[in-house]
Amino acid sequence: MNIKNEESIKKYHDSVQEEIAYCLNCQPRDNGEYVWVLGVESYLYDLLDELDVPKELYKRVVEDLYCKNCGTPIGLGDEVGLYTKAEKALREKINKWKNQYKEDLDDFSSFLSKYPYLGAEHPMGKKIIDGINNTKKIAIKNKEWYRARDIRNGKELKSTDFLPPDPTTIKIPEGRYNHYGQRHWYLSESIEGVTRECINKDERYIWIQKIKIISMVSVLDLAEYHDQGEDIGLPIVTAGIIYSGTLEERIKHGSSWKPEYFVPRFVSDVAKELNFNGIVFTNSEHFHINLVVFNESNVDYKFIGEPFIHRIQVKENTTFSVNEVDLEI
Repeated sequence: MNIKNEESIKKYHDSVQEEIAYCLNCQPRDNGEYVWVLGVESYLYDLLDELDVPKELYKRVVEDLYCKNCGTPIGLGDEVGLYTKAEKALREKINKWKNQYKEDLDDFSSFLSKYPYLGAEHPMGKKIIDGINNTKKIAIKNKEWYRARDIRNGKELKSTDFLPPDPTTIKIPEGRYNHYGQRHWYLSESIEGVTRECINKDERYIWIQKIKIISMVSVLDLAEYHDQGEDIGLPIVTAGIIYSGTLEERIKHGSSWKPEYFVPRFVSDVAKELNFNGIVFTNSEHFHINLVVFNESNVDYKFIGEPFIHRIQVKENTTFSVNEVDLEI
């Protein structure tokens, strides 16, 4: 065995594998035809040539290559999706974050568990404030969202019932991005997403209202809502808190102690102080994008149609799906 040659093959293999982000199987279909959406389309042959892999080593270098997104094995004649420039820049930031700040964020989370209102005094808290202050504000225009409410006492709901609750008449619980009593408007990009946010385990029906955000400016993007091909220049700290998973930690339902909310609420407070109007974010329970609006009076919106009831279909040992049904209330 030529050890030097084997080391060279491994080096080429690793450099090629590092570039493969997606494959053909990751792409959506339109009338049975693949439509290339994710990553920069390329043939593996071209990638090998670009990375100066000697042709006599092609067969060995491509052994065990796979798509990092879906795990599909990659062969020599396959098409692959390469990372965009924006994705490469983001990956570099995340790697830098892990090396420089991961332990600091863990310490910050522990600090907030002891002193929930002193986050700005912690060195990591200061870095988060600076990072959000330097994060580009995005806008949401002509996008449909959904809000849900549970069914109570057979009362028929009107569109106005889907506005944020009035804290002077309704006890508002703490949320991921709001403190007790704070009037916030939580929406989701899909019916399934908003249902997963609101439904209880034993419920099968829920009220839904479609809402169109005509224009909302100054939004903090914590969910890659922007075009993934666009580099919006995320500061390293902002990129880190997004991809660390800290903002999506699952809470222990039934417990009045929710330390998982401390970092997200700190981020929310910072965003408000820096004149953001809301946050787009993801949830650990599903992949749908959510939106929290700090003050709906700063948003141009309209209700689409009347509220309607959806039935939750639950299959044994699977997650539920949502289908609209016609019911007379």
